[in-house]
Amino acid sequence: MNKVSLIDKDDDLLNKLATELSGSNLEVHIFNDPQEALEAFLKLEPSVVVTEQYLDYMEGLGLIDRMRSFESDTTYIIYTSIKDIMTFRDILKSGIDDFADKMQPDSISILKKAVVDATTKTSLVSMIKQEKIEKEKFDEFLVMLVNTLPSGLLVLDKESHVIIWNNMASDITLMDRLQIMGKHKDSLPEDIKRLLDPNKTEVVINRSDGLHHIEKGMHEIDIEDIKGTIVVFSDITELVNARHEIETQNKPSI
Repeated sequence: MNKVSLIDKDDDLLNKLATELSGSNLEVHIFNDPQEALEAFLKLEPSVVVTEQYLDYMEGLGLIDRMRSFESDTTYIIYTSIKDIMTFRDILKSGIDDFADKMQPDSISILKKAVVDATTKTSLVSMIKQEKIEKEKFDEFLVMLVNTLPSGLLVLDKESHVIIWNNMASDITLMDRLQIMGKHKDSLPEDIKRLLDPNKTEVVINRSDGLHHIEKGMHEIDIEDIKGTIVVFSDITELVNARHEIETQNKPSI
């Protein structure tokens, strides 16, 4: 349920507004003291604050400025009777989210609509933020998962740019992510291009410590809008050398 803080020095009006707003999926809190409203702000975390501009010892805009310093997603609405043009200009220049004039016919209905619209907007913003947080957490998990694989992993998107190059890929090739990530396949080093040869399951790359034999598997993805290329590879140099050594030992002498 969305919380709304109402601040006004008129208790009768506060009770009337609270009655009018209740039942719209709103939890309404009323304050005739701006300091009490400010102290309750962090605890309540209201979706909407509606305040009179002319309070006893603090202007509504000043109260809003102090609340804004807490950097919340709250929507702020001034509900007041304009007494002079300068105040009206100050309200417009303040960047508040909405304004309702008490002197306007059906002002309470207008205010109620503004509050309901604001809570709807706040709910949407909250949902978007939550989805973003969940996506970021999933992305972090995916990166961690990819980097714990015992094989090298190279993934190209549908436009043939590298979007995944895991830690093991760097260990096997001695090529850092910065050398590979984001590059088009035609711009990759020659050794990496060999990994993308669909006709070979084993290639040789030239590392600083010598030649290394790489076994690889290549898969094309084409599922609805998801297209790309996945290459999974391992360093089998020790296995090749051991096999060669056994073959040499078993080779009959002449």
